[in-house]
Amino acid sequence: MRLILFLLVSSLFTGLRAQEIELAISTDRTTYRVNDIVTVTLEVATSGNVNLPEPTLSPVQGLKRLPGQSSSGQSISIVNGSYRVSTTQTHTYLATETGTLKVGPATVVFKGKTVQSNLLTLKIVAADAKLGSETGQEQDELVFIKATANKTNPVVGEPVYIKYRLYFRTRINNPRQVQDFTISGALTDDVNTGVPNQRPQNEVVGGITYSAVNIRELVIYPQQPGLLEIKPLVLTVQAARPRKNNRSSVFDDFLMDPFQEYTQISVSSNSLKLTVRPTGPLPADYTGFVGDITGKRTVSRQTAEVNQPVSVFMTFEGTGNFKNFLPPKLSFGSQVEAYPPKETTKMNAGVRGGTGTWSIEYIIIPRYSGDINLPAVSWSWWDSGSDKVKTQTFPAITIPVTGGAAANGLPTGESIDFRTIGKDISFIRTESDWSEASGFRKSPHQWAIPAFLMMWAIFGMAFVWLRRSDRLRADYKSFAHRHAEKFARKSLEKARKLAETTDTREVLGEIHRVISQFIAHKLKIGETAWTASEVIQLLSSQNMPPEQLSRVSAYLHKLNEYRFAPVQAITESKEELIKHAEIILADLSAFWS
Repeated sequence: MRLILFLLVSSLFTGLRAQEIELAISTDRTTYRVNDIVTVTLEVATSGNVNLPEPTLSPVQGLKRLPGQSSSGQSISIVNGSYRVSTTQTHTYLATETGTLKVGPATVVFKGKTVQSNLLTLKIVAADAKLGSETGQEQDELVFIKATANKTNPVVGEPVYIKYRLYFRTRINNPRQVQDFTISGALTDDVNTGVPNQRPQNEVVGGITYSAVNIRELVIYPQQPGLLEIKPLVLTVQAARPRKNNRSSVFDDFLMDPFQEYTQISVSSNSLKLTVRPTGPLPADYTGFVGDITGKRTVSRQTAEVNQPVSVFMTFEGTGNFKNFLPPKLSFGSQVEAYPPKETTKMNAGVRGGTGTWSIEYIIIPRYSGDINLPAVSWSWWDSGSDKVKTQTFPAITIPVTGGAAANGLPTGESIDFRTIGKDISFIRTESDWSEASGFRKSPHQWAIPAFLMMWAIFGMAFVWLRRSDRLRADYKSFAHRHAEKFARKSLEKARKLAETTDTREVLGEIHRVISQFIAHKLKIGETAWTASEVIQLLSSQNMPPEQLSRVSAYLHKLNEYRFAPVQAITESKEELIKHAEIILADLSAFWS
């Protein structure tokens, strides 16, 4: 009996111990610099085969949690017949400000009981501070980023070339930008988009040889005078370093370098400060351009006839800030009909800003005879070479116009009689009728019946032709739609094959090209001229169902956002991007079918 009671009490205490839970919080070190990566690990453990709840950790002032960089795992061990279950969560943070931070305690609720973890104290020092051996100082010497600018004292709008160069003397992989990179108070242009594929070059820094590669190059255009501060660019990389411990598994030889281990570290560049100068008083014809530019104005013909189109061209060619460029406007007299100008740009982004041409074509049609006088036009810009405002003037042009009506609106060389019909004034010739002049005598009823029959014959032929045209148009429209959809789907299949060998940016470019061509074909607009908002407005005017319109709108805006976002900001995989494009293509095809 005593033995039975002892066994029951022992099992009871064993069951109680099985319900106990442990929670611990830890970091890889205790001292960090601003812009360093802080890895926080939460571990929950208990004895017994039970499902463990997830712990929670309150936000910490001075640490910014990085989305998409958390992980979790679970392990089970059996020792002498007893289970031990543990789960770990790893969260990645970015240190954003100096000071002493308190991390934790983390909490977890298990069987109605709240358990707290230990409390951590972290010290965050300045970004350029040197760290002691406790933090692994050798990592700082292995990898670093250097930011440089080709100008530190530009004027407002002047292009400034900024280069971020990564230096390393160990094996690295999987570099990732950990936060959005924006510059307040400036427009930006990325240049050399093929930078990640360039080969590293050897450079000596401080007597040490490094491999160096440009990780980002951009041109910025300051928009206001004063101090412009460019914050550091922060990356995380997997860096190899010599092992501190002996190998613990024979699989190490197959999974990584047998003499090195890889650790995720953060590296940040230096910050840059630019002093932006004001341009001072500017003339009224200032175009906003800063750089080196030339312009000219030409016409397609030196003389013209009434109702004969004349093209007036303005062409600007140069290198600099085309982002702020506002070309001069042309005005024409009341004796011509002028159409809205057509602008064409051919630009390449480079270290000095945009390089290329900006062409503007006005089409005017003279309605009366006389002279078309195009007045002289002046325009100004800030010349980077001389560091001052320059002005160019297009000379006046005169185009003689002959034929038709004179400038006062009357036909020339004839006797004119005015007759008013309602609100319209018609010109009536006073010459004798052609039939009378030729001696041909007309009868009031002579041609009535033939004319009547002829009219009905023409009407019948026109009716038959219109019916046939409608059928042909319908058949062609159906054929064109099927052909466009088939071509788009084949192109998406091409993008899927492309995804196997290229990066996300090229796949996005192919998807954007396919969707753009399909939409441009269906809406009869230029492939590169439309915006997402304009397309949604056109689809809405064509009565696309609201639910379908909402899906297409969200996709087009996201596609446009992805095109200009860093690759790290694209949350969808290449396969998901292609599948999403196929769904939207099906929506559009169903609507237009």
